[in-house]
Amino acid sequence: MKRMIAAITLVTCCLAATVSAATAYWRTEKLTGNWSDPNNWGTLTVPGVGDDIVFSNGSAACTVTLDVSPTVGKIILLNVPGTAQALTFTGSGVLTISNGIEKFRTTRFIVDNDIVLGGNISISNQALAGGTREIALNGVISDGGNNYGI
Repeated sequence: MKRMIAAITLVTCCLAATVSAATAYWRTEKLTGNWSDPNNWGTLTVPGVGDDIVFSNGSAACTVTLDVSPTVGKIILLNVPGTAQALTFTGSGVLTISNGIEKFRTTRFIVDNDIVLGGNISISNQALAGGTREIALNGVISDGGNNYGI
């Protein structure tokens, strides 16, 4: 009986370890708003810890206020042809990023908040002709004492 309980516990732990994070989408019509407001997210729920976050705000600039201190997996800024608008994070929250930033083409990404690395992260900054490569990380960047790097 003890072996069966141990086996079930082991399988449960392994399955829990393989569950991947969800992907949360900022609603394209929400050009300003608080991170913690579920109405700003496509699923009408605030992203959980480690979720990948996707922004694709068309031809208008977007400002997200970090009124909390979220921990995300990856921040993804999708390709929006023909635009050169900015996605700006502002507010008092500290942003923890575990897996990186992936930016496509013309969106500017500006983070005025402090950032904590939740793992070794990579930044992919792809821009086609006419696009901008601007990523401005204006706050303090720390590794949380874990020797993580960019």
